Amino acid sequence: MKSFLRKFIPKSHFAFLILGFLAIDRVVIFFDYKIFTILFSGALLIVFYLLKNKRVSYFLFGIFIYFAFLSIETETTFSKLNILSLTEIKNFQKVKKPVIFQLENEIKKNYWKSTIVINEEKKVVIVYLKNWKEDFTPTFQCGSELIKLKFPQSSFGDYFLFLKKFGNFYLQFPNKKCHIVEKILNPKRKIRNYVESLLILGGMEDYSLDISLGLIFGDSSYLDKEFKAKAKEGGILHLFAASGLHIGIFTGFVYFLLSRIQFINYYALKIIPTIAALFYLYLLDFPVSLTRAFCFISILTLASMFFRKTHPTDVLLYSSFIIFLLDRDSYLSLSFNLSFSAVMGIFYFKNALDEILFHKLKSSFGDNLTISLSATIGTFPVLMYYFHAFSFGSVIVNYILVPLTSFILPVLYVAIFAELIQFPLLNKILWTYADLLIRIQAFLSDFLGERVGFYKEFDHFGIFHIALFTCFIALIFFCIFIYCKIIFIRDDLKNLDHRQDTKINQRKIFILSIFSFLIVFSFFIIGIIFSPEKKKINTEFVQIESNSFIIFSKKELYIGGDCKYNIYKLKKNFSNQVCKDTISKIFIEKESCIELLKSCDKKSFPKTLLFYDSSIVLWKDSFFSVTLEKRNESKKFQLANSSYVIFFRPDKDGLNFLQTETKNGFGKIVVIFPYKSKDNIDDWKLYQKILGINENWQFVSASEFQL
Repeated sequence: MKSFLRKFIPKSHFAFLILGFLAIDRVVIFFDYKIFTILFSGALLIVFYLLKNKRVSYFLFGIFIYFAFLSIETETTFSKLNILSLTEIKNFQKVKKPVIFQLENEIKKNYWKSTIVINEEKKVVIVYLKNWKEDFTPTFQCGSELIKLKFPQSSFGDYFLFLKKFGNFYLQFPNKKCHIVEKILNPKRKIRNYVESLLILGGMEDYSLDISLGLIFGDSSYLDKEFKAKAKEGGILHLFAASGLHIGIFTGFVYFLLSRIQFINYYALKIIPTIAALFYLYLLDFPVSLTRAFCFISILTLASMFFRKTHPTDVLLYSSFIIFLLDRDSYLSLSFNLSFSAVMGIFYFKNALDEILFHKLKSSFGDNLTISLSATIGTFPVLMYYFHAFSFGSVIVNYILVPLTSFILPVLYVAIFAELIQFPLLNKILWTYADLLIRIQAFLSDFLGERVGFYKEFDHFGIFHIALFTCFIALIFFCIFIYCKIIFIRDDLKNLDHRQDTKINQRKIFILSIFSFLIVFSFFIIGIIFSPEKKKINTEFVQIESNSFIIFSKKELYIGGDCKYNIYKLKKNFSNQVCKDTISKIFIEKESCIELLKSCDKKSFPKTLLFYDSSIVLWKDSFFSVTLEKRNESKKFQLANSSYVIFFRPDKDGLNFLQTETKNGFGKIVVIFPYKSKDNIDDWKLYQKILGINENWQFVSASEFQL
């Protein structure tokens, strides 16, 4: 028992100092730090003199250092930043003059620190720029009327904590309508775009290209929405988010290559992979989970170079302290908590699970299972607290896909290098092999995520949550008890000389292992069976293409236009967004759109199908047995929020129709232009008042429409 608990206690004196520093940081947020400073500054001097326990002394000294740090930080927080104020924003919006935004760096994903000149004075502001992937950092010139002031909707997982430094707001503008007046080369973006071009040259396309980029750069924004949803359900979205897995594989790959070179000495073999990991961290813009992993690598490298042992808790505290100092906004953020909880699960529970479940049977099968299980145990409380959701089958999905990812990434690295040096035969073989592996991963992610992930969402924190957390804590204590019991029996075996007694004790360990295996996995089975389903909100889905559209609201499905030119795009989200819900009414305008219904289960169809195109009658016997009823086509639809959507075709619908339909209510008018039309949606927006359309309605193009 003592040996297990020692894992949680820091070993070095410096780790105790950091523990005191970080622990008091959590206490101070609830109180006025000045009162604490006065009380502790005098009390600590007396305590340091009287106490002989060095660990406690260092812990208290860490508290003292924190107050000194806090005093300095408070004085200098806003002195360096000349932040744009809300009054200044409102003033330049009234003037309606061009404003120049000089983007500097991306602080958070899609959020850029930017400078703006107001009255010949440079001001700092945060600008939202979605998925900017060009190889340069732009300077935009925008009309002040295009700039929108935005406030964070929620502090979910402290994601928007960084905005407090910049006035707790950000600016947004349509960058396509602004002029780029200056381009500054961005080396990181240039390298990423170059890697993407090499993947395209290697023959990667569609979802293979998306998954490859997502794996290499740890960026889920490359992924298709449907695939991303399946990855979430399977609990494997971390494979496409920069994490310790990515930097571990990259560093291990570099280490493996260097270890094959004979003249590389011991120290170079340690330092070069760490430098390569630092470059990888720079390339991915220092995400907190990757920074944590790099801190681990650096600490372990230094320890091995000086032939020192490391303690798990010390490594965790050192890494937390570094992130606290260098990236305060990310400290204790959602990404930070998920990353550290997964590692803590592996550090503290993996060896215990190895001993409990497999005892002496050491194998890659057992290692992979206990790593997946311990990381799942570590992240379970965080996921339930923040998301009210959990993938109870993620242990199995991760057990299969994490080793596969560990194999795919090195193949991609070698294939990219072979393409770079234009190795004639090898690159073709490697790209074929990489493409095959990625397709296998895509299939398994889709299949396992939907069927084995057992993803459950909960409405709110209730009785089931309390019961589940109670079971979780009971499971932790059970594992600790069984682990201590097995260690005690194993130590007892060393002192037994009689063969019969030895066999009895070995049999006890085997029975305990089987029993523990059943108990551990019964927790996940209980979660799968007894989890209350989240109350379904009526699905609302709208997809608009150039010649067709889908409206699914209030359990009524309307498929309008001609689908034959956009059938692939429409099918992409149709089965996932519409087919899973009950459909009370279906209306189809054209025969070409009935192909979409094949992706749905026929049991969810209503008894009557409404249609406009007479050729649909031919499908009755060959497709499903329903009553067909002819109706006129619709152009106006009401959504769940009481707003309306009107589909207006200038070449077919008259202006009188539009004026009549927009007299009452509010909503959006989707203007669908004929093929090769030179008309522009901006002209309709400009002349809205002249056309007699009131301000409650908004003209949008098919590409601009959003729910």
